[in-house]
Amino acid sequence: MYNESKLGERFYRMGFTNGYKFYECLLVAKYLRFVLGYKGQRCKRALIEFCEKWDKNFRYVPKRESIRNVLRESRSEFRKTNENIVIYKEEIEKVREIKNFKFQKALLCLIMIAKIKGKNYIKTNDWKFVRKIISKNISNHTDMEAIREAYQKGLICEPRYAATHEFSFLLDKGEVGISIHGEKEAFNLSNLYESYCGGSLGYCEDCGTEFVKETKNQIRCVEHQIERKKLKYNKYNNKRKQKTFV
Repeated sequence: MYNESKLGERFYRMGFTNGYKFYECLLVAKYLRFVLGYKGQRCKRALIEFCEKWDKNFRYVPKRESIRNVLRESRSEFRKTNENIVIYKEEIEKVREIKNFKFQKALLCLIMIAKIKGKNYIKTNDWKFVRKIISKNISNHTDMEAIREAYQKGLICEPRYAATHEFSFLLDKGEVGISIHGEKEAFNLSNLYESYCGGSLGYCEDCGTEFVKETKNQIRCVEHQIERKKLKYNKYNNKRKQKTFV
C-alpha cells in the first residue's frame, strides 16, 4: 500500500496473489520498465510471459485490452506515498455524523486510502481494501451504503468523474485524531478507531443517543436499558400477581 516499488518486486518474484489482477499486473509492468529497464515490445512480451506463468487461466486475447491499459499506465513512475498518515479530529467528528459504527469504519478506511494516494477522492475500485483492512464481513453493499449516507450528509461531493467519490472535508492540518505509522498500523485501523472512541459505538433504538457498547448486542443506551428492564420486571410481576389471585 505504501511502497509501489517494493510491491512490484514482490509480485514479480512471487506472482499474483490470486490470479490476474489489473493493479498487481500494473506494478509488475512498472517493475519491468523502471527496475529491469525493459522497453516497448520487450516489456510487453515479458509481461505476457509473467501472466501466463502465474495464472494458468490467463489468455492474452481476452485480456488484450486490459494489458494495453496496463502498459499505457505503467509509463508513470512508482507512486511515492507518505508512510505517516494523519486523520484529524475534525475529520473523525464529520464521519461520526453518520450514526452507524460499521459505516464510520468503512469511511475512515476509504479516507486513509485517499490520503495514502495523496488525493481527496477514492475510486469504486478502492472499496476492496475495506474488506482487507477493516473486516472480511464488510461487503461491497456496506461500502455502498456508507458512501450513500456520506453523500446525504454532504461529506462526499457530487462526482465530477464516473466511479469517483470526492470527500468534501479532508484537511491538511489540525488536531491529530488518529496517526498511522506504516503498513502494520494501517491494517490495525479498526482497533485504533475503537480506542479513539473508547470502545465500539452504538446508537440507542429509542432515543438515538450515541453510547459505548458494554456488550456486542447492546442496542439501547444505559438509561433506556434500565427503563426496559423495569417495564419487563413490572410486566412479569403483574402476571404473577394475577396468577396468585386466580
